Amino acid sequence: MFLFFCVSRSTCRCKMEDDFPFDISNYSFFVNETYIQSPYSWDVIIYNIVVPVIQCAIGITGLIGNGLIIYVIIKYSTMKTVPNMYVLNLAVSDFLYCLTFPIWAADYILRVWIFGRAMCKIVRSIFNVNTFASIYFLTVMSIERYYAILHPVRNMQNRSLKKAKMIGGCVWTVALMCSLPYIVFAETDYLGGSTICMFKWPANVQNEDWWRGANAVYLTALAFLIPLCIMVPNYVLIYRKLRNTDVIPPESRRALRSRHRVTRMVIVVVVIFVISWLPLHVGNIISSVFGFNVNATVWYFLNVIADVNSCVNPFLYALLGQNFRASLKRTLCGSSCCPDSCRQESRRGNIRDMANVRSATTAIEMSTPPSGLTTV
Repeated sequence: MFLFFCVSRSTCRCKMEDDFPFDISNYSFFVNETYIQSPYSWDVIIYNIVVPVIQCAIGITGLIGNGLIIYVIIKYSTMKTVPNMYVLNLAVSDFLYCLTFPIWAADYILRVWIFGRAMCKIVRSIFNVNTFASIYFLTVMSIERYYAILHPVRNMQNRSLKKAKMIGGCVWTVALMCSLPYIVFAETDYLGGSTICMFKWPANVQNEDWWRGANAVYLTALAFLIPLCIMVPNYVLIYRKLRNTDVIPPESRRALRSRHRVTRMVIVVVVIFVISWLPLHVGNIISSVFGFNVNATVWYFLNVIADVNSCVNPFLYALLGQNFRASLKRTLCGSSCCPDSCRQESRRGNIRDMANVRSATTAIEMSTPPSGLTTV
């Protein structure tokens, strides 16, 4: 990937060979405006055709997937559990995030912002708030998993739907506060013969490069490094706890399968999160802080990779659960292909999941030293 980064240090902005106007920060707020004009260049083909198509596909998939998750959690009372409250908030965050994709795709194709100043602020507000919220809910879920596995007694005493809703409200508040600078500075401007939706930093600041560098550090810290520094230790401790527990009875097959399933989920969650966001943040720091030019085509696909995370979250955090699968089957098929036994599957799935967790927790506690932490 780094072979695409240019070595010149003339500016932090991406370089294209012509002068056709576009805002590369349309659906990523990492870089600001760049301009080209030739309608025949390879970059324009990617910009006006390939990226919008990919973005719309991601948006549609994310809207359908997250919409189904939201529906089944709200509709079925058996789905209203503490972990599912965080899944619900995550799905809402990703759903709102995907709602902005068609607008940015239209902006890519039309090469001009046609939605006005108010919509510019609204769309950027929705996009940025939910960018932070999505990552922060992943972090909250890692904390919940940590307490559920390593401190099950304390977790059972303190967990409740009311507390989960309060935590969800706090996460949305923090995400809104982190997004305030982008809400304030989002403006429309007339540049290169077209109206664009962009971030206009304070005019009284002489060194605009300083603002771009500060913006890159701010985003990388709050939207990646800090959540990652919380998630990784939590999942490492969970993995050690599960891996080093050797006294689970062989006949307890369900508990054993549950342990392996959680371990696989830990690996998938961390890998997908890092793969999705690390390249974009690295490119942002290299471009804005160190002043290296980045090929605009690379920026497009770095953003696409990050956006894919909003599509896979429903599969990673919800669809792997047996009760979710039963509820989704009941929702999609109805009575025609989902008999009474299927309708009861959601409730039985919840009961089995609770039994598996209790069985695994009991076995883990029996094999764990009094300190409550597995030593390595």
